[in-house]
Amino acid sequence: MSMEPISSQQNISNITGTTFRNSTGKDENRSVQVDAGLEHKFNQKGHLISLSGSYQNTINDSYSDISDNRNITRTLYQYKNTSDFSQITWLGKLDYELPIGENSRFEAGARYDYRDNDINTYYAGSSGGAFTTFNDVTGKNNYTEKNAAFYAQFKSKINKFGYQLGLRNENIFINIQTNNAGGQNSKSKNYSEFFPSVFLSYDITSKSQFSLNYSRRIKRPKHFEIIPVIRMQNDPNRFMGNADLNPSFVNSFEFSYNYTRAKWNISPTLYYQRKTDDIEMVTEEMAYINPLNGLASTYILSTPYNLGTEDRYGLDLNYSISPTNWLRLFGNVNFYRYKTESTYNNNTIINEGNSLKARLTTNFRLDKTINLQIQGHFKGGHKDYTTRKENSYSLNAAINKNLWKNTATIGLSIQDIFNSRKFKSYTDSDTFTRYAEMQMMPR
Repeated sequence: MSMEPISSQQNISNITGTTFRNSTGKDENRSVQVDAGLEHKFNQKGHLISLSGSYQNTINDSYSDISDNRNITRTLYQYKNTSDFSQITWLGKLDYELPIGENSRFEAGARYDYRDNDINTYYAGSSGGAFTTFNDVTGKNNYTEKNAAFYAQFKSKINKFGYQLGLRNENIFINIQTNNAGGQNSKSKNYSEFFPSVFLSYDITSKSQFSLNYSRRIKRPKHFEIIPVIRMQNDPNRFMGNADLNPSFVNSFEFSYNYTRAKWNISPTLYYQRKTDDIEMVTEEMAYINPLNGLASTYILSTPYNLGTEDRYGLDLNYSISPTNWLRLFGNVNFYRYKTESTYNNNTIINEGNSLKARLTTNFRLDKTINLQIQGHFKGGHKDYTTRKENSYSLNAAINKNLWKNTATIGLSIQDIFNSRKFKSYTDSDTFTRYAEMQMMPR
């Protein structure tokens, strides 16, 4: 899946020219995965130990020829963009479960993840003559991540009161190597963190329950957000990873109620979340010498940083309704208020507002073998450091039929029926204003 910019304009209040871009390319993906597992059950029911592992090798090669026709200068620029990506992943898990009495259980385990990513990029351009390499976006890079995690949890129930206490420890080891025109560089990052969790519940009746939960979670940056290499989105828009980027951490408090009847279920949750080391995008105008004509020029550079904190509280509602045998509706509505406090270069910006996320799925059973599903998504707007994201929405549909006494299934699906899943954003700074649209798999 790729995301392609539909349009991007700088200084939209005073447009001095337009560029028409035509891109043709080829994208190849190859992947091999091997999984294995072993489980041993002891004499006691529910007492077991399991061991599992997997290996995956993924290769992605992409190549594109790009033509930019700039009407203000009547100049045709041509570019060649090549990206080779390979990832090797190893995963090993060990889990142990021990029942204690009738209502208690102890669980413990360990997990080891290893990821080795090679990213080789080449970008060159021409204004009519020989192609010139863009050295700042051409190079060979490697990203290696090792994650050793351990966990233990105990859960029990006393009459109508249930509880679960847990603790997880993660130890991350990251190494980044870059090799481009600026030379060879290497950087390592290591950190160890603990993640406690507490889940409390009380059964009011057999069909209704209150629960109170706390957990600490981690949001890790992706490898491309960390590797400090410039990626060309298009000539005036570029992205660069940040080798000093750290994970974000979320402390989450939830109070929920669950009520179940024969044909419907509803579960509202009030929550509060505080995120520290919040990862946000900083967009700046950068000066450079264009290697195609030797003239001074500028481009817009987007880089992720840990800027500050985000406080969020709201109501998250999950529901399921089955009024008839042939119709079922289920989904989620999350209404929340947020406040972010972001500091960059001694400049602090506070953004706050309300937003909404919603998902509705409707299942129709047309007969004993045919099922139709329609799914709608809505994601409300949000404002961070300097970028305002607009609302986005989409509608998907799928139909499937069971064959040969339910031993086989044939199906057809349509994603984004109205071609409306577009991500629109506005970025404001002292020197430029940018409006951009991006769309996943446009039709």
